[in-house]
Amino acid sequence: MRRDGNRLDLYTHGHAHRWGTVYANGAPKRLQYVSFAAYEDDFDALTQRLRGAGAADPHPLSDGQGVWTRDADGTPIQVVVGPKVSPTAKAQATQVPAPEPGRGAAPGRSAAAPVQPRRLSHVLLFSPDVSRQVGFYERVLGLRLSDRSGEIIAFMHGPHASDHHMLAFAKSEAPGLHHSSWDVGRFDDVGLGAELMKAKGYGHGWGVGRHVVGSNYFYYVQDPWGSWAEYSYDIDFVPADVEWRAGDHPPEDSFYALNGGQAIIRRRIHFTSGVRPSPTTLSSIASNREPPEGRRAITNGRPKRGDLRCRGDAGANSRRRTSMRTGHRFTRGLGVALCSFALLATGAHAQGTQAPIRIGSTLALTGPLAATALVHKVVGEIYVEQLNKRGGLLGRPVEWIVRDDQSKPELARTLYEQLLTVDKVDLLMGPYATGAILSAMSVAQRYDKVLIHHTFGIPSLAKYDKQFPAWSLGPDPANTVPTTVFTALAASPKPPKTIAVVTSKFPSVHFMSLGAREVAKKRGLNEVLFLEWDFGNLDYGPIAARIKDAKPDFLWVGALGLEGNQLLEAMNKIDYAPAEHFYMYPAPGPMSKSPLAKNALSMTMFEEHPPFTNAAGAKEFIDLYHERAAKAGIPDTSVEVQAAASYTAWQILEAAVRGTNSIDDAKMAAWLKANRVETIQGKLRFDGPSNYGDDLMRVKQVQNGRWVTVYPKEYAAPGATLLVQ
Repeated sequence: MRRDGNRLDLYTHGHAHRWGTVYANGAPKRLQYVSFAAYEDDFDALTQRLRGAGAADPHPLSDGQGVWTRDADGTPIQVVVGPKVSPTAKAQATQVPAPEPGRGAAPGRSAAAPVQPRRLSHVLLFSPDVSRQVGFYERVLGLRLSDRSGEIIAFMHGPHASDHHMLAFAKSEAPGLHHSSWDVGRFDDVGLGAELMKAKGYGHGWGVGRHVVGSNYFYYVQDPWGSWAEYSYDIDFVPADVEWRAGDHPPEDSFYALNGGQAIIRRRIHFTSGVRPSPTTLSSIASNREPPEGRRAITNGRPKRGDLRCRGDAGANSRRRTSMRTGHRFTRGLGVALCSFALLATGAHAQGTQAPIRIGSTLALTGPLAATALVHKVVGEIYVEQLNKRGGLLGRPVEWIVRDDQSKPELARTLYEQLLTVDKVDLLMGPYATGAILSAMSVAQRYDKVLIHHTFGIPSLAKYDKQFPAWSLGPDPANTVPTTVFTALAASPKPPKTIAVVTSKFPSVHFMSLGAREVAKKRGLNEVLFLEWDFGNLDYGPIAARIKDAKPDFLWVGALGLEGNQLLEAMNKIDYAPAEHFYMYPAPGPMSKSPLAKNALSMTMFEEHPPFTNAAGAKEFIDLYHERAAKAGIPDTSVEVQAAASYTAWQILEAAVRGTNSIDDAKMAAWLKANRVETIQGKLRFDGPSNYGDDLMRVKQVQNGRWVTVYPKEYAAPGATLLVQ
């Protein structure tokens, strides 16, 4: 153990690796993060898995290296490239000199050497949902199930030579650390370690005994922070070329204890034993025979339940000898090996905390929609942080689990299914963009869950009665939105007489563009061009040329994300700039900062100026967003419609939980239909067609590198009016 300021670093004798760190803190003990290491050859593949599970920022106590995510219980997980520090073969007993003839082998207590653990063997974590954690570590980190006892406890090993378990999970009310296990070289060291700890005043312990699951001899001693440290000897080993036959064991057959100390484990992890050691048991412990490969060294003498072959999630590389290091960062093969862990601790024993309320969603963190989806990610992180500072929901902390749907609606559907069935989230938040929201809506309907969403553009397709929109365009936006735009243009100094409509086939913008054609026709505008392109198109040159040839007074662009910028760049290459131009759902920052977007129009429900900024909570949100958006590399750090709609969605969700004092989806849905919700957009209602309320759409324009509202007048930025070329 080495002290460095307010922290203690944990090392073992003769080993340079740091296995764990304990940070001094006035709050109750809390596990901060777990770190795993991988071979360089596997790192790219593992990185893709981790990002698919949802990227996370590095923990502030960490070295900041590698790739980060959160496991199914929300614990930060780090994966780095590093050497294998876990064993590649079963650990051998420490050799001691044979006693002289006529002398006993056991040393006197006063002559016994200090016990020096050789390495960290494993950690056992508390979890409210053991199966969910097993699923996460199989799917994302490639670990494999070794054995389990129903939903009480589960043990996992690495795919490339590993102890029977490097990581285990025990059922409890909330996540946390139960114990760290330290390998010693002899059975004598287990008992001697227990006696030495008692002599130092740490008499609260359990053992000496032998586990059936894992076969190791043990003694547990309680540390000053309420967790446990285990002396462990002779644990089962899983070679890289052996497929371990996992079992599901009755709780009463899961371990032997030689001193009847079962009460501690029963209390701490809700694990019951009721087994007393018999002479047969003691004999089997003493025999120390090697088991057949793939089997544990000690059996419980009863028929096995649920015996199965466990392949884990190692994929095509499951037999490659690629691995990871062990400590509290574990990663192996296309999987991981434990390396290290970090705790915040105080001198008092930690008290348990309530399990968090888990909110699941996806966002397009990669793909063509990523520029705008990043805004929604930043906003969600801000809101959850604010929520937890206010005490969370229902007295419980809130966790947001976000997965990358890669801008693919079909992937969003799969991920929402996983969020509910594997991650077992309590509540849902919608993804970004209409296609992904429709996919999420179908999953929410199948599981009868409330879905609050922020950017759904086709209200008539929202058939599910427990979906609620924060994108407040009313039930008929294909009519009302173009009407508002054309009304604003008609009041300008140069009302347009001709119009060109060019649009992506992405559902929401295509829907609005078709509506614009109909409204324009009714208002007497002459359509000189109509063009469509497939979503994901990268060549806007031919479209720009057709627009230039048509010479419209007004250009309506059904663009999503960066498509608007790409079209502006294509028009600029042929020396053409539209006289007046409107973009349906642009990436707000990139467009406002582009010199080619001068006087570009779009729609809005919130901009960073009065009267919008007069809303309760708006100023605090704006200040936080400026800081976080800049850190995230968002070009325009001002709060506009995308950020505001996202924030509004979280306000709706919070209001529903607080209004019903529950997370019951049926109660929340009924409450939202019967009540108005105060948001930074205004007071919203959900009692109209498709649960839509009032149309709050206004017209904004890029002026001097920023978006400002220009119509209607009562919502315009101070001194702003609609500008025309």
